[in-house]
Amino acid sequence: MGAGGPAGDRASRPAGEAATGITCPTCGGAIWDEHGEKGLAFHCRIGHSFLLGAMLANHAAKHRETLATAIRYTAEAAALKRLIASWAWTHEHSLAAARLDEEADMLDRTARELERVAGTAFALGASSGP
Repeated sequence: MGAGGPAGDRASRPAGEAATGITCPTCGGAIWDEHGEKGLAFHCRIGHSFLLGAMLANHAAKHRETLATAIRYTAEAAALKRLIASWAWTHEHSLAAARLDEEADMLDRTARELERVAGTAFALGASSGP
């Protein structure tokens, strides 16, 4: 089994076999584990398949990507709220402006916390291996 590609008849699981609760790092679908002679492997319903090391590497890459996206969108949400708050202040919508500024501050704190968590997760990931 390679790092991705069709898994043939393994793509469909027999009725009653439960997925692992882990998602495919390629498509986001359900993942099943396979305890074979060559070791632990994983595959999803549409055919992406991973040996143990590839699964760890691909899942870690998706994790980093997802955290980076969360940080970026949270920071952008804060910037958008500040932009609208600025407009609201100049158009004498002080209640809305104050609320938007508060929300932007909260989003900035959230983005910083996400950066802290992501830094810890990235540092832990760099020290572990398959």
